[in-house]
Amino acid sequence: MPQNSPDFSRRVGSWASHLRWHDLPEPVRDRAADALRDTVAVMFGGAGTTAARLGAAYARTGPGGVPLAAGGSAAPDRAAFANATAATALDFEDGHYLGGGIHPGSIVVAAGLAAAPAGTTVRDFLTAQVAGYEVGLRAGALLWPRHSGDWYHCTGTAGSLGAAATAARLRGLDGEAVTRALVLAWQHAPMATFALPMAKESIGWGASVGVAAAELARAGYLALPAGYTPPAPPGFAATPFDVPGAEKNEIVASLGEEFEAGRTYFKAYACCRYIHAAAHGLGTLMDRLGIGAGEIEEIEVRTHAGALFLSEQDPRTLEHAQYSFPHVLAAVALEGAAGARQINEDRLGDPSRAALARRVRVTHAPDLDDAPPPLTPLMYGYVPPAARRPPICSPRRRATPVPRCPPRGCGPSGSRP
Repeated sequence: MPQNSPDFSRRVGSWASHLRWHDLPEPVRDRAADALRDTVAVMFGGAGTTAARLGAAYARTGPGGVPLAAGGSAAPDRAAFANATAATALDFEDGHYLGGGIHPGSIVVAAGLAAAPAGTTVRDFLTAQVAGYEVGLRAGALLWPRHSGDWYHCTGTAGSLGAAATAARLRGLDGEAVTRALVLAWQHAPMATFALPMAKESIGWGASVGVAAAELARAGYLALPAGYTPPAPPGFAATPFDVPGAEKNEIVASLGEEFEAGRTYFKAYACCRYIHAAAHGLGTLMDRLGIGAGEIEEIEVRTHAGALFLSEQDPRTLEHAQYSFPHVLAAVALEGAAGARQINEDRLGDPSRAALARRVRVTHAPDLDDAPPPLTPLMYGYVPPAARRPPICSPRRRATPVPRCPPRGCGPSGSRP
């Protein structure tokens, strides 16, 4: 049985506690500022959704002074829950495929805003934010590919460690205490899979756990008597970083040398990333051909196996709409966009959108199943009225790459993304 050896967790905790603003390359600083703006914007944009309103109502049952995007205030851990829920409500937050496919901004920024003491400077906040991104993304990389039974893999699970690192750093914890916060976050992290509506990837709980873990570590939770080193229980890793071989993962091994926070992507559409290439392709094709939505008889999307479930034609909740090729593509065809104004609760059941959504088919293209994680591949086709012109299809294969730095290029001397 592998031994519980928290040596790498200690390295991670020490690094997070010692990171300074001057350690960050300029491109990483710029990307961090953009990520903060982006996350706060989508947080307030999502504050009026049902999920955010219910999350805020729950948070306000724990009185405290941390402001909520949806109104009122709450205790830090509950505020983190509510604000993270608001940040993910529009499905518009940033992401990072190679870091486990997680959405670091919604969970790390929400935790940071809840934990930041009065007088925190923007530089201090961004430094802590980057620390949280680096820790959370590396934890996500270790949990990807998914657990064999798909019991956990999402942002709420891996991101809880990033949230803890950010909160602990903002609270001024030293390396040993940050390490304890990471262990606490992992031991209490939500075992998140994926659930609709509202719960999604348990991002709210992950942020709450991260803040609570930092507070517990600050109070001395998990601390051992001086000079006491107990035997480690066999078979239980303190965090994903302490599983044998974790340090051999390319992303994990680069901690302190490369900054994955500089390799995130920002969404162009308020929906699942798997839908983005189709949305972009449909809009491009319609512009190129000079056609309107009324001329479309059918849209076929051929995609990889992991995206086949995104096929619901008549979604009745915002979250189900965000995970629907038919709904999103109908919005693009009819309105030329699929942003927060188009993919929202007020548009559910819109007759014209529903009618076009029923003409969207999602089918399996097995040869797209082996695409690398940074790509969201598909084939798409347009069938015009037979009397107007012959059928036209797109090129055989399209893939939308995730915007990122040049490979391994955001280290201390890396170039701008």
